[in-house]
Amino acid sequence: MISFPSIYPDELLYSAFARYHRNSGNESSRETMKELFDNPSTCSSIWFPSQLTELTRQIPGQVYDPDELIQKHTLIPYFAPFIPPERATRLVETIKTYVSSSANMILGRTAFAVKPKLRLFYCDLCVREDREKYGEAYWRRSHQVEGVYLCPVHHNWLVQSKISHQMRLSRYRYIMLEHALQEAGESCFFPNQTLDHLQFISEQTQFLLDNQLSSPGLLNISLFYISKLRRNGFIYQASNRIRWDKLLASFKGHYGEAFLSELNGEVGKEDSWLHKLLRKPRVACHPLRHILLLGFLGESVESMMNEISKGSNQFDPFGQGPWPCLNKAADHYMEQTITSCKITRGSKTGKPVGTFACNCGFVYSRSGPDIIESDRYRVGRVKEFGDVWIKKLAEMSNQDLAARSQAKLLGCDPQTVINQRKLLIFK
Repeated sequence: MISFPSIYPDELLYSAFARYHRNSGNESSRETMKELFDNPSTCSSIWFPSQLTELTRQIPGQVYDPDELIQKHTLIPYFAPFIPPERATRLVETIKTYVSSSANMILGRTAFAVKPKLRLFYCDLCVREDREKYGEAYWRRSHQVEGVYLCPVHHNWLVQSKISHQMRLSRYRYIMLEHALQEAGESCFFPNQTLDHLQFISEQTQFLLDNQLSSPGLLNISLFYISKLRRNGFIYQASNRIRWDKLLASFKGHYGEAFLSELNGEVGKEDSWLHKLLRKPRVACHPLRHILLLGFLGESVESMMNEISKGSNQFDPFGQGPWPCLNKAADHYMEQTITSCKITRGSKTGKPVGTFACNCGFVYSRSGPDIIESDRYRVGRVKEFGDVWIKKLAEMSNQDLAARSQAKLLGCDPQTVINQRKLLIFK
């Protein structure tokens, strides 16, 4: 190999190989494969090219590292966060070293109901800009991913080329985008009401490709989803079970059944991909389905990863501390002085019960979960009044104030004032 072309941003390795094939002047792709991989039988895989360690040895000056090629020019960063970490490691090592990559088998992609696009896609505006900047257009990774029909950069419809990578003969061919543009492609089209959903999918796909995220583990992802479902009222508080009827109806209403069908994302009453995603954290699901669930929950890949990394993906029925002291007799009343919350479950309702204890001795509890901000300032039951409150009551007892007036100032009912006065007498 005399020289290898510079690889463009977000360019598929397949595209760079096709440009090398043109520059080499080789008549057959097998000659090109021999020069690239020292093996004329290597397949021209779109997503997971193999023998990348050998490829970097063949490139003069070894200007590329196999890990860099994998992260920046294959689809592995798209899938890696949603498979077990050990499988992601095995996937990377496989395409770095093996002659015939079994990446799809390791990934479990053959079992995914989300089928790969049958042809290669491109964006007209990207073509125009790339020609101006680089002198030629090239195949981009993000345009080939399932569910991506809007360009993540320009938000316009992608165009489906005539180039199929599913045909057996195509596995031993390298076809440049410039060559494909000689035949007019077919522009994608979805109803206008789905544009926001499609834009979200394309943006999340690009985020995954650009950020090379590690897998947080399927269990942590599942716990994140459950915590969000609980906050949104899709889990029974008493039994801790998912309210499937409500969830499925809301999910289908959010996207529309026709849109879900186009993305192989239909959800039935039983054993759909959504059931598996939420019930079986050991089963890997296609990233597109994670993106659909995140969009429904009002979350993103970034917000999910941030919460999981902070360990804040558990359900907090009373929000994050500190919490306010609701002792009206204290000079720090309504200030956020309580740093811990003991959570139990109500024996009759099954709802979470939070107990909050302040250093002033005031202890109160309430049932949850908190729904609105004002819930944080609600007292369900006072468990202990504490020394500060009792001292204030004693001072008021020496004043000419009715029990009702004292109760208002102390934040309780008049009968409580009367009962606590009696306790003071007997102390």
